Amino acid sequence: MINKLFLSAVCALSMSTMAAQSFDDGDVIYDFKPYNYLQFQAGVGHTVGEVDFFDLLSPAAQVGWGRQFSPVQAMRLSFGGWQGRGGLVSPYRRFKFNFLALNADYVVSITNLFYGWQPERRFNLNAFAGLAGNLVFDNDDVYPVGRAGLIADYRLTDRLSLNLEANANITSDDFNSKHGSKADWYFNGLLGMNYRFGKGYTRTYRELEPELIIVEICSVCENPVDECPYFGQHPLCEVCGRYIDDCEYCGNHPTPERPPVEYNIFFEKNKAIITDEQAVKMQEMADYLNTYPEATISLVGYADAATGNAKVNARISKERAAAVAKYLVEQCGISVERILADWKGDTIQPFATNEDNRVCICVSK
Repeated sequence: MINKLFLSAVCALSMSTMAAQSFDDGDVIYDFKPYNYLQFQAGVGHTVGEVDFFDLLSPAAQVGWGRQFSPVQAMRLSFGGWQGRGGLVSPYRRFKFNFLALNADYVVSITNLFYGWQPERRFNLNAFAGLAGNLVFDNDDVYPVGRAGLIADYRLTDRLSLNLEANANITSDDFNSKHGSKADWYFNGLLGMNYRFGKGYTRTYRELEPELIIVEICSVCENPVDECPYFGQHPLCEVCGRYIDDCEYCGNHPTPERPPVEYNIFFEKNKAIITDEQAVKMQEMADYLNTYPEATISLVGYADAATGNAKVNARISKERAAAVAKYLVEQCGISVERILADWKGDTIQPFATNEDNRVCICVSK
């Protein structure tokens, strides 16, 4: 029965480890990448004995090197120890001794095992079990040790984290320099910091696929042809070219001159935010559209090829065109039907200077 439970636990751990290598955050996919880490800890130790609890407290420290093989499993080698204390009741006597422990631990992330791996999760709880060899300097002897414990880890950055560790250790009865018939126990509470040699993940941006809806549009009223009363074959005013029923002079009036215009809205590097300086141009464009109600505006977003990559630049150029369109609609009251938006990424560089290609070019029609 015990063997079956053990095998079931091992299988569950293996399956969870295999299934938790990636994290999908919508537009970004994170993939786990193994990394090494360095650990410094200090705190207090307690060696179980016959005298009062506080009389057996002593300083403790630990320096470790670990390898995180997967989101769930890691191995750690560490040097620990410092000082231990012991005591006798009759005759009453207290004493202390120094020791050094070489520890080898197998570490399991309980948080990732049960809740899945997330690269930017702040808190993680880990459990570990391992073996050690303790060199007691006063005895000049080495004692085998079995150990286990918990580590609470709080992430500060991709490379730094704080940790709080509690461990329990069992070893030979001679460890505390007092001979008896029972094994010796000592416990440590340690506070420290981890430094990762690597972020521990790679980031992949999901390629944005524009949603294309192909609708045949009437060239006169700009409605879908199926909804146009003339199915796209409007009779035109010979003077202004408007639909006759919409012309207040029924074709007998001059056409007001409407000069074509072009506005270049520039953006900062890797941004799609309209600055105060560019907002002045946006208002000029809105004034033009309000002066000529029949005019439309074509927006094309770009990104400079010297920054980022093709996928990122496709996304940022789309966001720049969308930012201009949104400003015209929400801030200037321009109808969305009068705006045609497109983006080119870094496939086209309209200007010779890289900085000038962080732009949305707006042309009237």
